[in-house]
Amino acid sequence: MVAVARVILRSVGGFVVTLIAASVIVFAATTILPGSVANAILGQQATPEMVKAIEHRLHLDEPAPQRYARWLAGMAHGDFGTSLTANQPVADLVWPRFRNTAALAAAAFLAAVPLSIALGIMGGLKAGSWIDQVISGITLAMLSIPEFVVGTVLVFAFAITIPLLPAITLVDRNLVPVSFASALILPTLALTFSLLAHTGRLVRTIVQETQASDYMRFATLKGLTTGRLIFRHLLPNVLPPVLSVVALNVGWLLSGVVVVEAVFNYPGVGTLIVSAVNDRDVPVVQAIALLLGAIYILANTLADLISRAINPVLRGS
Repeated sequence: MVAVARVILRSVGGFVVTLIAASVIVFAATTILPGSVANAILGQQATPEMVKAIEHRLHLDEPAPQRYARWLAGMAHGDFGTSLTANQPVADLVWPRFRNTAALAAAAFLAAVPLSIALGIMGGLKAGSWIDQVISGITLAMLSIPEFVVGTVLVFAFAITIPLLPAITLVDRNLVPVSFASALILPTLALTFSLLAHTGRLVRTIVQETQASDYMRFATLKGLTTGRLIFRHLLPNVLPPVLSVVALNVGWLLSGVVVVEAVFNYPGVGTLIVSAVNDRDVPVVQAIALLLGAIYILANTLADLISRAINPVLRGS
């Protein structure tokens, strides 16, 4: 129990330190963006006096370390600031959009991860066969095609040629995702294809390497059924690296969400951060960037803890 508590505390400490480092990067990146926030707010009517007044009201005339400390303290208390364009709390803008993005990402994960593990195991067990070649060819093609191309093809196939699903999402962003479930299908498929390719090819490689190990050969010689070989000997070795890759793919998924949401006009944080960057709405950009960074760091931390729990070799390290 002491060892387990030590591992958890170490992971939590690493999460906090990494999140603080990410907050520094986010703040610095948004601070050095070209242009003036005050000029963006005032437009062509800006005068030096008005710009100075806006900068003073937004604390932009303070030193960067002081502004960072003020921003971080607000974040720690759940205060994400006020949107410069919408003139309302950032949290009120971000959370409904984040709920929609979370629903889209969760649907893609639930579809892609089990399917990629199944296809990877099938291809690995049948290495060199026509089944393996078909699976490898499909996953390689999926890996090579960008998300926006996949999204465009899906729109052409299932919204124009065969009008079964909506091409774009035209709903109120405050509605719950269940109320526009049909609009989730095409964006989910676009994200699933690439995620499936990444994870499936990795699982296939791990299965092939595991099959060549001595203990797998011994288990096969003992006459164990294919099912017992997979669930008792193969999956415990496949899951830890798969979890790590899935956690790493969270970063790719979050970036892919931005592209896919733009293609389908999906009301998530991806489309919100694009419009916020165009409008130089710095508080919104900072809040979304830090939120996505926190999710990525949390996913890697959880993957590490789960891998240690599954794999006895990692459990004591």
